Amino acid sequence: MLYGPPGTSKTWQAGKLAETLIRQEAMKRWGAKQFFTHAQALDKAVKDNVFRLQLHPGIGYEQFIRGLRLEGNVTRYRTGYLPWVVTQLEAQQHPDGLAPLPGVLILDEINRTNVSEMLGEAFSLLERDQRGKPVQLPGFDEGQQPDVLVIPEDLYVIATMNEIDHSVESLDFALRRRFLWRECPFDRDALIEIISTRWAQDVAVRFGLDEAAIEQVHTLADRAEALNAEIENSAELGRHYQIGHTYFADITFFVGTWTEGRKNRPPNGTYLWNSRGNPQPPLADLWQRSLEPLLHQYLAGSDLRADEISRFAEAFLGRP
Repeated sequence: MLYGPPGTSKTWQAGKLAETLIRQEAMKRWGAKQFFTHAQALDKAVKDNVFRLQLHPGIGYEQFIRGLRLEGNVTRYRTGYLPWVVTQLEAQQHPDGLAPLPGVLILDEINRTNVSEMLGEAFSLLERDQRGKPVQLPGFDEGQQPDVLVIPEDLYVIATMNEIDHSVESLDFALRRRFLWRECPFDRDALIEIISTRWAQDVAVRFGLDEAAIEQVHTLADRAEALNAEIENSAELGRHYQIGHTYFADITFFVGTWTEGRKNRPPNGTYLWNSRGNPQPPLADLWQRSLEPLLHQYLAGSDLRADEISRFAEAFLGRP
Protein backbone atom coordinates (compact mmCIF):
# COMPACT_ATOMS: atom_id res chain seq x y z
CA MET A 1 0.00 0.00 0.00
CA LEU A 2 1.43 3.33 -1.06
CA TYR A 3 -0.09 6.07 1.08
CA GLY A 4 0.43 9.77 1.65
CA PRO A 5 -0.88 13.22 0.73
CA PRO A 6 -2.29 13.93 -2.75
CA GLY A 7 0.27 14.80 -5.39
CA THR A 8 3.12 12.62 -4.11
CA SER A 9 3.41 10.44 -7.25
CA LYS A 10 1.82 7.35 -5.69
CA THR A 11 0.29 6.12 -8.96
CA TRP A 12 3.58 6.66 -10.80
CA GLN A 13 5.49 4.84 -8.08
CA ALA A 14 3.01 1.95 -8.18
CA GLY A 15 3.59 1.56 -11.92
CA LYS A 16 7.37 1.63 -11.51
CA LEU A 17 7.17 -0.87 -8.65
CA ALA A 18 5.06 -3.21 -10.80
CA GLU A 19 7.54 -2.97 -13.69
CA THR A 20 10.51 -3.59 -11.40
CA LEU A 21 8.82 -6.63 -9.86
CA ILE A 22 8.16 -8.21 -13.25
CA ARG A 23 11.68 -7.53 -14.55
CA GLN A 24 13.28 -8.93 -11.40
CA GLU A 25 11.20 -12.11 -11.68
CA ALA A 26 12.17 -12.41 -15.35
CA MET A 27 15.84 -12.37 -14.38
CA LYS A 28 15.24 -15.08 -11.75
CA ARG A 29 13.03 -17.32 -13.87
CA TRP A 30 14.60 -16.89 -17.28
CA GLY A 31 18.22 -16.40 -16.35
CA ALA A 32 20.52 -13.65 -17.55
CA LYS A 33 20.93 -14.97 -21.10
CA GLN A 34 17.21 -15.30 -21.82
CA PHE A 35 16.55 -12.01 -19.99
CA PHE A 36 18.69 -10.05 -22.43
CA THR A 37 17.96 -12.04 -25.61
CA HIS A 38 14.19 -11.79 -25.10
CA ALA A 39 14.02 -8.09 -24.31
CA GLN A 40 11.04 -7.59 -26.61
CA ALA A 41 9.06 -10.38 -24.92
CA LEU A 42 9.92 -8.90 -21.54
CA ASP A 43 8.73 -5.44 -22.58
CA LYS A 44 5.48 -7.00 -23.77
CA ALA A 45 5.04 -8.80 -20.46
CA VAL A 46 5.57 -5.56 -18.56
CA LYS A 47 2.85 -3.99 -20.69
CA ASP A 48 0.40 -6.91 -20.64
CA ASN A 49 0.85 -8.09 -17.04
CA VAL A 50 0.14 -4.80 -15.28
CA PHE A 51 -3.54 -4.00 -14.73
CA ARG A 52 -4.62 -0.67 -13.26
CA LEU A 53 -8.10 -0.03 -11.92
CA GLN A 54 -9.08 3.50 -10.91
CA LEU A 55 -11.45 3.07 -7.99
CA HIS A 56 -14.41 5.30 -7.19
CA PRO A 57 -17.70 5.04 -5.26
CA GLY A 58 -19.44 3.40 -8.23
CA ILE A 59 -17.20 0.31 -8.11
CA GLY A 60 -18.44 -2.40 -5.77
CA TYR A 61 -18.73 -6.17 -5.53
CA GLU A 62 -20.80 -6.43 -8.73
CA GLN A 63 -18.11 -4.72 -10.81
CA PHE A 64 -15.08 -6.24 -9.12
CA ILE A 65 -16.10 -9.86 -8.35
CA ARG A 66 -19.46 -10.77 -9.85
CA GLY A 67 -22.93 -9.35 -10.33
CA LEU A 68 -26.25 -9.84 -12.07
CA ARG A 69 -26.62 -8.46 -15.59
CA LEU A 70 -29.85 -8.06 -17.51
CA GLU A 71 -29.62 -9.84 -20.88
CA GLY A 72 -32.85 -9.43 -22.78
CA ASN A 73 -35.54 -10.43 -20.31
CA VAL A 74 -33.25 -12.61 -18.18
CA THR A 75 -30.76 -11.72 -15.46
CA ARG A 76 -27.54 -13.71 -15.37
CA TYR A 77 -24.46 -13.74 -13.22
CA ARG A 78 -21.40 -12.26 -14.91
CA THR A 79 -17.90 -12.10 -13.51
CA GLY A 80 -16.23 -8.78 -12.78
CA TYR A 81 -12.81 -7.22 -13.18
CA LEU A 82 -10.74 -9.44 -10.87
CA PRO A 83 -11.76 -12.77 -12.47
CA TRP A 84 -11.15 -11.16 -15.87
CA VAL A 85 -7.60 -10.25 -14.82
CA VAL A 86 -6.95 -13.83 -13.69
CA THR A 87 -8.29 -15.15 -17.01
CA GLN A 88 -6.07 -12.77 -18.97
CA LEU A 89 -2.98 -14.00 -17.14
CA GLU A 90 -3.88 -17.67 -17.58
CA ALA A 91 -4.49 -17.24 -21.33
CA GLN A 92 -1.10 -15.68 -22.09
CA GLN A 93 1.29 -17.42 -24.47
CA HIS A 94 4.95 -17.61 -23.55
CA PRO A 95 7.46 -17.83 -26.42
CA ASP A 96 10.30 -20.36 -26.60
CA GLY A 97 9.20 -22.15 -23.46
CA LEU A 98 9.88 -19.16 -21.22
CA ALA A 99 8.45 -19.40 -17.73
CA PRO A 100 5.36 -17.22 -17.15
CA LEU A 101 5.86 -13.98 -15.32
CA PRO A 102 3.72 -12.57 -12.49
CA GLY A 103 0.87 -10.15 -12.93
CA VAL A 104 0.33 -6.97 -10.96
CA LEU A 105 -3.04 -5.41 -10.19
CA ILE A 106 -2.87 -1.74 -9.18
CA LEU A 107 -5.91 -0.55 -7.22
CA ASP A 108 -5.60 3.21 -7.50
CA GLU A 109 -7.13 5.37 -4.73
CA ILE A 110 -8.48 2.40 -2.80
CA ASN A 111 -10.01 4.74 -0.22
CA ARG A 112 -12.59 6.04 -2.70
CA THR A 113 -14.77 2.92 -2.47
CA ASN A 114 -16.05 0.54 0.20
CA VAL A 115 -13.07 -1.80 0.06
CA SER A 116 -14.46 -4.64 2.18
CA GLU A 117 -17.65 -4.76 0.14
CA MET A 118 -15.80 -4.58 -3.17
CA LEU A 119 -13.36 -7.37 -2.32
CA GLY A 120 -15.97 -9.83 -1.06
CA GLU A 121 -14.50 -13.33 -1.13
CA ALA A 122 -11.22 -11.90 -2.39
CA PHE A 123 -10.74 -10.34 1.05
CA SER A 124 -9.69 -13.70 2.51
CA LEU A 125 -8.07 -14.93 -0.71
CA LEU A 126 -5.51 -12.12 -0.51
CA GLU A 127 -3.92 -13.98 2.40
CA ARG A 128 -0.65 -15.65 1.49
CA ASP A 129 -1.79 -19.13 2.54
CA GLN A 130 -5.09 -18.78 0.65
CA ARG A 131 -3.56 -18.04 -2.74
CA GLY A 132 -4.41 -20.63 -5.38
CA LYS A 133 -7.34 -22.05 -3.40
CA PRO A 134 -10.71 -22.00 -5.19
CA VAL A 135 -13.74 -20.50 -3.46
CA GLN A 136 -17.27 -21.00 -4.76
CA LEU A 137 -19.26 -17.81 -5.19
CA PRO A 138 -22.81 -17.74 -3.81
CA GLY A 139 -25.69 -17.63 -6.25
CA PHE A 140 -25.68 -19.17 -9.72
CA ASP A 141 -27.82 -19.38 -12.84
CA GLU A 142 -30.29 -22.21 -13.24
CA GLY A 143 -28.68 -25.30 -14.71
CA GLN A 144 -25.15 -24.06 -14.07
CA GLN A 145 -22.49 -24.82 -11.51
CA PRO A 146 -21.43 -22.03 -9.12
CA ASP A 147 -18.63 -19.77 -10.32
CA VAL A 148 -15.25 -20.23 -8.67
CA LEU A 149 -12.86 -17.47 -7.66
CA VAL A 150 -9.12 -18.09 -7.39
CA ILE A 151 -6.37 -15.57 -6.79
CA PRO A 152 -3.15 -17.11 -8.13
CA GLU A 153 0.07 -16.92 -6.18
CA ASP A 154 1.60 -14.97 -9.05
CA LEU A 155 -0.82 -12.04 -8.91
CA TYR A 156 0.48 -9.16 -6.82
CA VAL A 157 -1.82 -6.37 -5.64
CA ILE A 158 -0.54 -2.81 -5.16
CA ALA A 159 -2.91 -0.20 -3.78
CA THR A 160 -2.60 3.57 -3.43
CA MET A 161 -4.38 5.73 -0.89
CA ASN A 162 -4.66 9.45 -0.21
CA GLU A 163 -4.55 9.88 3.55
CA ILE A 164 -6.50 13.11 3.33
CA ASP A 165 -9.57 11.09 2.28
CA HIS A 166 -9.12 8.11 4.59
CA SER A 167 -6.41 7.84 7.23
CA VAL A 168 -4.39 4.66 7.67
CA GLU A 169 -5.54 4.42 11.28
CA SER A 170 -9.21 4.26 10.27
CA LEU A 171 -8.81 1.28 7.94
CA ASP A 172 -10.11 -2.14 8.91
CA PHE A 173 -7.32 -3.94 10.81
CA ALA A 174 -7.93 -7.14 8.86
CA LEU A 175 -7.41 -5.25 5.60
CA ARG A 176 -4.34 -3.44 6.89
CA ARG A 177 -2.48 -6.68 7.62
CA ARG A 178 -3.01 -7.91 4.07
CA PHE A 179 -0.70 -5.21 2.72
CA LEU A 180 2.80 -4.00 3.32
CA TRP A 181 2.87 -0.24 3.82
CA ARG A 182 5.10 2.45 2.36
CA GLU A 183 4.57 6.13 3.04
CA CYS A 184 4.93 8.51 0.10
CA PRO A 185 5.63 11.98 1.50
CA PHE A 186 6.61 15.23 -0.17
CA ASP A 187 9.93 14.62 -1.95
CA ARG A 188 12.20 17.62 -2.48
CA ASP A 189 14.56 15.80 -4.86
CA ALA A 190 11.65 14.48 -6.92
CA LEU A 191 10.28 18.00 -7.24
CA ILE A 192 13.56 19.34 -8.61
CA GLU A 193 13.85 16.42 -11.03
CA ILE A 194 10.28 16.87 -12.30
CA ILE A 195 10.76 20.60 -12.82
CA SER A 196 14.04 20.03 -14.66
CA THR A 197 12.29 17.60 -17.01
CA ARG A 198 9.15 19.66 -17.55
CA TRP A 199 11.05 22.91 -18.06
CA ALA A 200 12.31 21.69 -21.43
CA GLN A 201 8.74 20.72 -22.39
CA ASP A 202 6.85 23.79 -21.15
CA VAL A 203 9.34 26.65 -21.60
CA ALA A 204 10.80 27.96 -24.87
CA VAL A 205 14.37 26.93 -25.63
CA ARG A 206 15.68 30.49 -25.38
CA PHE A 207 14.62 30.49 -21.72
CA GLY A 208 16.55 27.36 -20.83
CA LEU A 209 17.15 26.29 -17.26
CA ASP A 210 20.57 27.82 -16.65
CA GLU A 211 22.59 27.74 -13.44
CA ALA A 212 20.97 30.87 -12.01
CA ALA A 213 17.47 29.57 -12.74
CA ILE A 214 18.31 26.21 -11.17
CA GLU A 215 19.25 28.07 -8.01
CA GLN A 216 15.76 29.55 -7.88
CA VAL A 217 14.25 26.10 -8.46
CA HIS A 218 16.15 24.88 -5.40
CA THR A 219 14.80 27.85 -3.48
CA LEU A 220 11.29 26.90 -4.61
CA ALA A 221 11.88 23.41 -3.19
CA ASP A 222 13.02 24.97 0.09
CA ARG A 223 9.89 27.15 0.20
CA ALA A 224 7.70 24.12 -0.51
CA GLU A 225 9.29 22.31 2.43
CA ALA A 226 8.74 25.37 4.62
CA LEU A 227 5.08 25.54 3.60
CA ASN A 228 4.55 21.87 4.38
CA ALA A 229 6.23 22.30 7.74
CA GLU A 230 3.75 25.07 8.56
CA ILE A 231 0.85 22.86 7.42
CA GLU A 232 2.08 19.98 9.58
CA ASN A 233 2.35 22.25 12.62
CA SER A 234 -1.05 23.82 12.01
CA ALA A 235 -3.67 23.00 14.64
CA GLU A 236 -6.29 23.30 11.87
CA LEU A 237 -4.66 20.88 9.43
CA GLY A 238 -1.71 18.59 10.18
CA ARG A 239 0.58 16.18 8.33
CA HIS A 240 -2.16 14.57 6.23
CA TYR A 241 -2.83 17.92 4.54
CA GLN A 242 0.70 18.52 3.32
CA ILE A 243 0.93 19.38 -0.38
CA GLY A 244 2.56 16.88 -2.73
CA HIS A 245 5.52 17.78 -4.90
CA THR A 246 3.60 17.46 -8.17
CA TYR A 247 1.50 20.51 -7.23
CA PHE A 248 4.64 22.66 -7.05
CA ALA A 249 5.98 21.18 -10.30
CA ASP A 250 3.20 23.03 -12.15
CA ILE A 251 5.45 26.08 -11.90
CA THR A 252 6.88 25.20 -15.33
CA PHE A 253 3.47 25.80 -16.94
CA PHE A 254 3.27 29.28 -15.45
CA VAL A 255 6.88 30.07 -16.40
CA GLY A 256 6.16 28.94 -19.95
CA THR A 257 3.06 31.11 -20.19
CA TRP A 258 4.83 34.15 -18.72
CA THR A 259 7.86 33.92 -21.01
CA GLU A 260 5.79 33.54 -24.21
CA GLY A 261 5.49 37.32 -24.54
CA ARG A 262 9.03 38.12 -23.44
CA LYS A 263 11.98 38.80 -25.72
CA ASN A 264 14.73 38.82 -23.12
CA ARG A 265 15.61 36.40 -20.37
CA PRO A 266 14.95 37.61 -16.82
CA PRO A 267 18.22 38.94 -15.38
CA ASN A 268 20.22 36.50 -13.26
CA GLY A 269 17.64 33.73 -13.65
CA THR A 270 14.95 35.62 -11.72
CA TYR A 271 12.03 33.56 -13.03
CA LEU A 272 10.42 33.09 -9.61
CA TRP A 273 11.65 35.91 -7.37
CA ASN A 274 12.99 39.24 -8.58
CA SER A 275 16.19 40.86 -7.32
CA ARG A 276 14.31 42.41 -4.39
CA GLY A 277 12.99 39.04 -3.28
CA ASN A 278 9.41 39.64 -4.41
CA PRO A 279 7.45 36.92 -6.25
CA GLN A 280 7.51 37.04 -10.04
CA PRO A 281 4.22 36.44 -11.94
CA PRO A 282 4.77 32.66 -12.41
CA LEU A 283 5.20 32.09 -8.68
CA ALA A 284 2.29 34.39 -7.84
CA ASP A 285 0.11 32.50 -10.34
CA LEU A 286 1.07 29.12 -8.87
CA TRP A 287 0.06 30.36 -5.45
CA GLN A 288 -3.14 32.14 -6.47
CA ARG A 289 -4.46 29.59 -8.96
CA SER A 290 -3.39 26.31 -7.38
CA LEU A 291 -2.02 26.32 -3.86
CA GLU A 292 -4.12 29.00 -2.17
CA PRO A 293 -7.49 27.66 -3.46
CA LEU A 294 -6.48 24.17 -2.28
CA LEU A 295 -5.66 25.47 1.19
CA HIS A 296 -8.91 27.46 1.26
CA GLN A 297 -10.76 24.22 0.62
CA TYR A 298 -8.83 22.40 3.35
CA LEU A 299 -9.68 25.19 5.81
CA ALA A 300 -13.35 25.54 4.86
CA GLY A 301 -15.37 26.27 7.98
CA SER A 302 -12.36 27.27 10.07
CA ASP A 303 -12.59 30.57 11.94
CA LEU A 304 -8.81 30.88 11.54
CA ARG A 305 -8.75 30.43 7.78
CA ALA A 306 -7.62 33.97 6.92
CA ASP A 307 -4.81 33.90 9.49
CA GLU A 308 -3.67 30.46 8.42
CA ILE A 309 -3.64 31.36 4.72
CA SER A 310 -1.62 34.49 5.49
CA ARG A 311 0.90 32.47 7.47
CA PHE A 312 1.19 29.86 4.71
CA ALA A 313 1.65 32.57 2.07
CA GLU A 314 4.47 34.13 4.05
CA ALA A 315 6.20 30.75 4.38
CA PHE A 316 5.97 30.04 0.66
CA LEU A 317 6.23 33.44 -1.01
CA GLY A 318 8.37 35.27 1.54
CA ARG A 319 11.84 36.47 0.73
CA PRO A 320 14.11 33.49 -0.05
